[in-house]
Amino acid sequence: MSYPYSPAAGQGAYGQTYRGKGNPKRPRQTRKPRPPRPVRPTPRTVVDPFAPRTNEQIQAQVSAEQMKLLGPIIAEIQRAIEARSQAGQQAIQGYTSQLGGLWSGAARQTRAAYDQARQAQAGVNTALAD
Repeated sequence: MSYPYSPAAGQGAYGQTYRGKGNPKRPRQTRKPRPPRPVRPTPRTVVDPFAPRTNEQIQAQVSAEQMKLLGPIIAEIQRAIEARSQAGQQAIQGYTSQLGGLWSGAARQTRAAYDQARQAQAGVNTALAD
Protein backbone atom coordinates (compact mmCIF):
# COMPACT_ATOMS: atom_id res chain seq x y z
CA MET A 1 0.00 0.00 0.00
CA SER A 2 1.35 3.35 -0.81
CA TYR A 3 0.49 6.72 0.60
CA PRO A 4 0.17 9.78 -1.52
CA TYR A 5 2.34 11.73 0.92
CA SER A 6 5.58 10.41 2.35
CA PRO A 7 7.14 12.54 5.11
CA ALA A 8 10.72 13.78 4.86
CA ALA A 9 13.44 12.22 6.95
CA GLY A 10 13.13 13.11 10.65
CA GLN A 11 9.44 13.98 10.40
CA GLY A 12 6.49 11.90 11.36
CA ALA A 13 3.07 11.74 9.78
CA TYR A 14 1.99 14.89 11.64
CA GLY A 15 5.03 17.09 11.11
CA GLN A 16 8.16 17.51 13.24
CA THR A 17 8.91 14.51 15.41
CA TYR A 18 9.14 15.29 19.14
CA ARG A 19 12.47 14.16 20.51
CA GLY A 20 12.21 15.40 24.10
CA LYS A 21 11.03 13.61 27.19
CA GLY A 22 7.41 13.37 28.24
CA ASN A 23 4.28 14.14 26.34
CA PRO A 24 4.72 16.84 23.69
CA LYS A 25 1.08 17.90 23.88
CA ARG A 26 1.09 18.61 27.60
CA PRO A 27 3.14 21.59 28.78
CA ARG A 28 5.99 20.82 31.09
CA GLN A 29 5.48 21.69 34.73
CA THR A 30 8.06 24.05 36.18
CA ARG A 31 9.60 23.29 39.54
CA LYS A 32 10.23 25.77 42.29
CA PRO A 33 13.90 26.71 42.43
CA ARG A 34 15.78 24.93 45.14
CA PRO A 35 17.00 27.07 48.00
CA PRO A 36 20.79 27.28 48.24
CA ARG A 37 22.49 24.71 50.37
CA PRO A 38 23.23 25.92 53.87
CA VAL A 39 26.82 26.91 54.50
CA ARG A 40 28.52 25.22 57.37
CA PRO A 41 29.78 27.72 59.93
CA THR A 42 33.52 27.78 60.47
CA PRO A 43 34.46 25.87 63.60
CA ARG A 44 35.48 28.04 66.51
CA THR A 45 38.90 27.50 67.92
CA VAL A 46 38.87 26.99 71.63
CA VAL A 47 41.96 28.20 73.46
CA ASP A 48 42.72 26.57 76.74
CA PRO A 49 44.57 29.11 78.91
CA PHE A 50 45.93 26.34 81.11
CA ALA A 51 47.26 24.16 78.30
CA PRO A 52 51.00 23.51 78.36
CA ARG A 53 53.00 25.70 75.99
CA THR A 54 55.83 24.72 73.68
CA ASN A 55 59.37 25.98 74.15
CA GLU A 56 59.00 28.26 71.11
CA GLN A 57 55.89 29.86 72.60
CA ILE A 58 57.63 30.41 75.93
CA GLN A 59 60.69 31.90 74.24
CA ALA A 60 58.53 34.21 72.13
CA GLN A 61 56.65 35.44 75.20
CA VAL A 62 59.87 36.01 77.18
CA SER A 63 61.46 37.86 74.25
CA ALA A 64 58.41 40.10 73.93
CA GLU A 65 58.44 40.91 77.65
CA GLN A 66 62.18 41.61 77.57
CA MET A 67 61.75 44.01 74.68
CA LYS A 68 59.02 45.84 76.60
CA LEU A 69 61.42 46.34 79.51
CA LEU A 70 64.72 46.75 77.68
CA GLY A 71 63.51 48.53 74.54
CA PRO A 72 63.70 52.06 75.96
CA ILE A 73 67.07 51.37 77.57
CA ILE A 74 68.52 50.00 74.33
CA ALA A 75 67.16 53.01 72.41
CA GLU A 76 68.84 55.39 74.89
CA ILE A 77 72.15 53.53 74.56
CA GLN A 78 71.91 53.73 70.77
CA ARG A 79 71.25 57.49 70.95
CA ALA A 80 74.30 57.93 73.22
CA ILE A 81 76.49 55.93 70.82
CA GLU A 82 75.26 57.97 67.86
CA ALA A 83 76.00 61.23 69.74
CA ARG A 84 79.54 60.05 70.55
CA SER A 85 80.04 58.99 66.96
CA GLN A 86 78.95 62.41 65.72
CA ALA A 87 81.27 64.12 68.21
CA GLY A 88 84.16 61.87 67.12
CA GLN A 89 83.55 62.61 63.46
CA GLN A 90 83.52 66.35 64.13
CA ALA A 91 86.75 66.05 66.13
CA ILE A 92 88.42 64.13 63.30
CA GLN A 93 87.31 66.77 60.80
CA GLY A 94 88.68 69.53 63.05
CA TYR A 95 92.04 67.76 63.52
CA THR A 96 92.27 67.10 59.79
CA SER A 97 91.71 70.77 58.95
CA GLN A 98 94.32 71.79 61.57
CA LEU A 99 96.82 69.33 60.13
CA GLY A 100 96.11 70.67 56.67
CA GLY A 101 96.87 74.16 57.97
CA LEU A 102 100.17 72.96 59.45
CA TRP A 103 101.18 71.29 56.21
CA SER A 104 100.31 74.35 54.13
CA GLY A 105 103.62 76.02 55.04
CA ALA A 106 105.60 72.82 54.65
CA ALA A 107 105.66 73.08 50.87
CA ARG A 108 107.39 76.46 50.94
CA GLN A 109 109.91 75.29 53.52
CA THR A 110 110.69 72.11 51.59
CA ARG A 111 111.13 74.04 48.36
CA ALA A 112 113.47 76.48 50.04
CA ALA A 113 115.56 73.59 51.44
CA TYR A 114 115.76 71.93 48.01
CA ASP A 115 116.68 75.23 46.34
CA GLN A 116 119.48 75.68 48.88
CA ALA A 117 120.69 72.14 48.27
CA ARG A 118 120.71 72.69 44.51
CA GLN A 119 122.72 75.87 44.86
CA ALA A 120 125.22 74.15 47.13
CA GLN A 121 125.50 71.20 44.71
CA ALA A 122 125.95 73.61 41.79
CA GLY A 123 128.80 75.26 43.72
CA VAL A 124 130.44 71.88 44.34
CA ASN A 125 130.03 70.89 40.71
CA THR A 126 131.62 74.16 39.56
CA ALA A 127 134.56 73.72 41.96
CA LEU A 128 135.16 70.18 40.73
CA ALA A 129 134.89 71.20 37.09
CA ASP A 130 137.67 73.84 37.38
